[in-house]
Amino acid sequence: MGEAVWLGLYLGLGYAFTGNLEAASVFALRILLLLGVAAVAVGLGLWLRAAIRADPAGT
Repeated sequence: MGEAVWLGLYLGLGYAFTGNLEAASVFALRILLLLGVAAVAVGLGLWLRAAIRADPAGT
C-alpha cells in the first residue's frame, strides 16, 4: 500500500512539473529550506529546554 502511495506521489509530481524543470527545482529548494529551518528550530528548542532543566534556580 505504501509503495502505491509513493508511486502515485512521484507520478503526480512528474506530471505537474512536466516541461517546467526550473519551477520544480525552485519548489524542491523551498521545501528543503523549510525542512532545514524547522530542524534548526526544533534543535534550538530542545537545547533551550535542556538548559532550563539543568539550572532550575535560573542563575
